[in-house]
Amino acid sequence: MYSDEIHAVIARNSGAREFAHGFTNSGHPVSCAAALKVISIIGSERILENVRTTGARLQRRIAQLHDFAPVGDIRGMGMMIGIEYVADRATRTPFPAGYNIAGRVSRLAEARGLLVRSCGHINILSPCLASTPDQVDTIVDILAETLHELGRTMDTER
Repeated sequence: MYSDEIHAVIARNSGAREFAHGFTNSGHPVSCAAALKVISIIGSERILENVRTTGARLQRRIAQLHDFAPVGDIRGMGMMIGIEYVADRATRTPFPAGYNIAGRVSRLAEARGLLVRSCGHINILSPCLASTPDQVDTIVDILAETLHELGRTMDTER
């Protein structure tokens, strides 16, 4: 990448044996300008206010999913939610790893148009910060339909 002469100068002045450098976007004026614009949009479009109100709605609505048997816990804040599944609520016994319950929920939800990340026995939701109340309602409705279908599937497997 560079000559031995240049390396000798860099090594002598830095004491390092390797050339430390930044990435193209690290502190780059274009990256900084983009970040400033995003911060401006967050303010002008009142994104944080939306997160407070719509996130509170999401938290209230998502709590309804506790009614479904495999839901062991729902936790999160604002627009970020984790739904944990357990085979037995009383003992908090997890499903066997091979059952892949979060993956099942994810696939069933995707078939209904909702992308939900699965991580072990937990589904993670992080909708867009600019989501509307109607979109939040749709998310929860799809998850409820998904868990209802999953419950029917689980009943036939027993």
